[in-house]
Amino acid sequence: MTGPTSNAGSASGAAPLKRRISLLDWPALLGIVIFCIVSTACGGNMEDPKIQLNPNASMQYEITVNIEGLPGHFDKVAAFANYQVSNEGCVPITPISGVKIAPIKQVNLDIVPVSDVKFRISVFADRMLDEDYFGRGTCHWSMVATTFVGTKGRTSFVASLDLQQILARGYETTFYASKTFEGTIPISDTGFSSKHPPTDKSSTFSISLSTSSSKL
Repeated sequence: MTGPTSNAGSASGAAPLKRRISLLDWPALLGIVIFCIVSTACGGNMEDPKIQLNPNASMQYEITVNIEGLPGHFDKVAAFANYQVSNEGCVPITPISGVKIAPIKQVNLDIVPVSDVKFRISVFADRMLDEDYFGRGTCHWSMVATTFVGTKGRTSFVASLDLQQILARGYETTFYASKTFEGTIPISDTGFSSKHPPTDKSSTFSISLSTSSSKL
């Protein structure tokens, strides 16, 4: 039986998913949309190629993904981490809009499959390099969240852990309606949080993310 393909060892494996999983969080989506519009219309520099990865990253965490009740197999899986500059004072004011937009960066992560329903992801909280990118002082990066995405057909199933959960070695289970696994709808399904689980779990499957270890 053929299992899902992953993006292990290749950043290109997650590329088809990046456009879909931007629906993960509406406030974040709004910020990304504004960022893209401004940078395109005004020649913004938020995608400055000088933004670099930290060559000495050391805050490494391992995320374990466990899937239960999956009514089939994902066509492919992917994972990524989002980072954002936490001090807007280092960012110049954007022309016309007159606002400061903190740079964001999405980094694709390697996935190690343990089985068809279990995966391990390694992520660095300090993956981005703190640097004076705009001549206004050092920009300090902070990881926002780590996200796992399983895709079936045209549907992406999204689960994530935010930075606070990772640092606290937290655990999050997300539930999804089994009927959506047909994959015929082009959506990003963020499911039901474990804080507000569905009433009838018998017709669902779940994706659980946990921080199982760290290397500092």
